[in-house]
Amino acid sequence: MQQLSPTKLIKAMLCIAIFSFTFSSCIKDEFQFDNLATTQWNPSLAIPIANSSLTLGDFIPEDDNLVTGPNNELTLVYESLYESPLASEIYPIPNQNTTQSVNFPGLPAGTPVDTGTIVIDTTMLLNFIAPPAMEIDSILFKSGQWNFNFSSSFSQSGSLQIIIRDAERNGVPFTSTIPFNYTGSTPVTTSASYGIGDYWFDLSRNGSSFNEIEVRYILTLINNGNAYAPSNAISIDQSISSINFREIHGYFGEQTITTDADTIDFKVFQNEFQYASMTLTNPSLSIDIRNSFGMPIEAQLSTFSVYSSQTGFSPISGPGLPSPVYVVGPDVSQMGQALLTEINLDNTNSNIATLLNTSPDAFLYNSNAFTNPDGRAGKNFIEENSQMTVNSTFELPLEGTFDKLVFNDTMDFTLESIDEIESITIVSNIENGFPLDFEVQYYFLDDNNNVLDSLSSQAITLIESAPVNQTTGLVTGTEKTKAEVVIPNNKVQNILGATKIYMYAATSTFQNGTVPVKIRSDYALDVKIGALVTLKMEF
Repeated sequence: MQQLSPTKLIKAMLCIAIFSFTFSSCIKDEFQFDNLATTQWNPSLAIPIANSSLTLGDFIPEDDNLVTGPNNELTLVYESLYESPLASEIYPIPNQNTTQSVNFPGLPAGTPVDTGTIVIDTTMLLNFIAPPAMEIDSILFKSGQWNFNFSSSFSQSGSLQIIIRDAERNGVPFTSTIPFNYTGSTPVTTSASYGIGDYWFDLSRNGSSFNEIEVRYILTLINNGNAYAPSNAISIDQSISSINFREIHGYFGEQTITTDADTIDFKVFQNEFQYASMTLTNPSLSIDIRNSFGMPIEAQLSTFSVYSSQTGFSPISGPGLPSPVYVVGPDVSQMGQALLTEINLDNTNSNIATLLNTSPDAFLYNSNAFTNPDGRAGKNFIEENSQMTVNSTFELPLEGTFDKLVFNDTMDFTLESIDEIESITIVSNIENGFPLDFEVQYYFLDDNNNVLDSLSSQAITLIESAPVNQTTGLVTGTEKTKAEVVIPNNKVQNILGATKIYMYAATSTFQNGTVPVKIRSDYALDVKIGALVTLKMEF
């Protein structure tokens, strides 16, 4: 059985005539009519053209997402997913660089260090440089390298022990010892580097501050007979490089996170079809926002519109659309989860049905996100992969009405003079299970697009709608339509100079688009098309 696409089906009426002309032309060449007697004979040739069954899947462009529901209901679904940058990208921790001159009290000038050792203990604060407006209480490092460049003006050998009691890995505080060796001249220099991956750093000093690291230095000097001078000190250049975090806790301030604009193209409205009048009765738009940032976020929609090349931007509005959109986030007990904020719009709480009935090209949205919109209402946290995603889904159930959904096309056309054709009758027998009428018309054009003739005096109704329950919008049976189009010889002669054919085809829902209908996947259109060619032959 031959399968026809909708466009081919609509074009089939024209192709039948072409096929018929070609067939009869072959007969002319084979039998050499001019050499026969002049007695007229009017035989008829029946030519089958198509025998096909079409469902709606044949009508929808392949790149549109047509979803079939459990009751054979059909819905066009258009989706878009926006993913924000990860927290590690939004809040990169800069490399830390600091130089400290550590003076050790307790050694009066001129004190000789000639026996045993002297141990001096002191504590200092390091400022941890955080991203702007970020007050860090604690941070779990994924990776990082703490680098020490040590310089001593003491004329003794010894060691410097560094202890950070608020930095722990597996419950053990960070401790390192840097030895140095005096060889007769100062300064004495050395360096060391330590990985800090998986260390928890408390930068709050037990909740009293933020962005600070308390470091304890224990200096041990070994006897060699040299005296201590008041200017003796330890200088330490410290840096933390290649920083990546797993978690950060604190307060991250009121900041603006700019998001990228996103677009959903309505491909069903961007094809060769034109709509005179259309009403979708039950479209919906759902916005699912999932947030794993541990802080409240407020979204301001700077663009939330449909766009048409004819009318420009038309904002989506209605009581179902909050402004601003408050995006919930997880608390500490929900770490690792992405909490859901839902926005659901339909024809009862928004104007999307009205806007979609204008056949827009696309839906566009853009927003800015603001952290901690209510100020310092609580503590925040982020994980390295914290993210906000926005999944927008337009669902367009194939329910509603349209009047004169029009398809136009122009095709090349050539036809040789065929005197032996008396007439062509195109016959169609169609059983329609769709709640749709179909009509068609062809115009034959010359090189300058002048109309030479048409297939008929007016558009021909080839297919009549199936009966519809006007309460449910569902088809209650099928409608059989038989149509005949006769193309006489004089019309054939009119179109001999045609080089193009302009095709007009239109379809409307039940009762000229006045009754809402529902389209289902189990509806079918059974088509049988043939041609009866009557030949005029002289013998």
